[in-house]
Amino acid sequence: MVRSPVYIHGTGLITPLGRTLPETFAGIMAGGRVLDAGEVPESFLEPMIRQIAARSIGRGMPEQLDRSIQLGLAALFEACDSAAWPMESLSAEDTGIFTATSKGPAISWLSALDTMRQSGAPGLTLEQAWHVALGTGALGTAAGAFLGCRGSIHTTVAACAGGMAALHRAVKALDSGDCRRAVVLAADSSLHALFTGCYDNLGVLAAREPDGHRRCRPLTGGAGGFVVSQAGAAVLLSTDEPIAAHKKHPMIEATWLGAEGLHMVGADPCGSRLTNGINALRCVNASDLSRISFVHAHAAGTQHDAVESAAIRRAFGQIPIFSHKQWLGHSLGASGLVSLALSAECHRVGRTLTGDPLPDYGDSIIIAQGFGGHIGMCRLAGGEN
Repeated sequence: MVRSPVYIHGTGLITPLGRTLPETFAGIMAGGRVLDAGEVPESFLEPMIRQIAARSIGRGMPEQLDRSIQLGLAALFEACDSAAWPMESLSAEDTGIFTATSKGPAISWLSALDTMRQSGAPGLTLEQAWHVALGTGALGTAAGAFLGCRGSIHTTVAACAGGMAALHRAVKALDSGDCRRAVVLAADSSLHALFTGCYDNLGVLAAREPDGHRRCRPLTGGAGGFVVSQAGAAVLLSTDEPIAAHKKHPMIEATWLGAEGLHMVGADPCGSRLTNGINALRCVNASDLSRISFVHAHAAGTQHDAVESAAIRRAFGQIPIFSHKQWLGHSLGASGLVSLALSAECHRVGRTLTGDPLPDYGDSIIIAQGFGGHIGMCRLAGGEN
């Protein structure tokens, strides 16, 4: 576990409900909901794609980037605007980049395989070869190129807990002095029949309801499964106190990383490791447990929701619990960082995603879990005016 005064200076988020974090939050408050599958509209990305193309010149980047990388860079641009940090200021050696993915630029990989079946490896385009060669590190490489990064770049692959795992590494690096600023970035675009078919066969994809649509219904006592969605999320972190003292700047009080490793989709029915993590974060400020205002659960609408909610109730009693997947679907490797971004916004505006009012001062717990038993969590302090 890491305990450090790490401030969130900027946050970026792009989802099917909005091209920015405030837009997505407003979309949820207005009752927006992803059905069947959550694709980010092309209109949301068009302005960002133009910026990406302009910044690609002379940086060794292909003209066409995988959709997951476009989503990640779009979130990065917004985070820089949110923090009022020029992108050039993140090129210093004391800035680290920490990225997360569940599959990497998977759509580009599949395209490359199709090309190789037809014409062999020499038939690959420059864009295809670039994505295949860099593999899961493609997002970090792209972010580093755009920022002119002279610091370290880290890639974390931890299934759906990847975003929280990358956050843990970033906070640890800040806490130890390995870097002064950290960029944490996660994105996923897995809307392909290969993946949705796999999830369906694994029994974790939501079945079609009588009206023909798939919906994610987390924490409802059922186990209907999730719908797959695209998203990109970014947070800019530093141990430096924010300059804009009139704004709320959430602070990461602690992070925790663990794993069960029992089964690909069949997590521990007792939630032992999950409970360990919750208790570790609960005890960070044990003198005032009432400071925990809500828990943003991983809950993806699967059988494990009941285990997760039971572990939360044991620790905190009748506390507000919700999962953004009810509205946004499951963005897989990006989902943990999406949870963090939305939770930070909850603290900023003073209400949860379910509309419950929040106190001026309070903390929250964010949980992310992934196939194979990966678990990542953080404790977020809402910040002060």
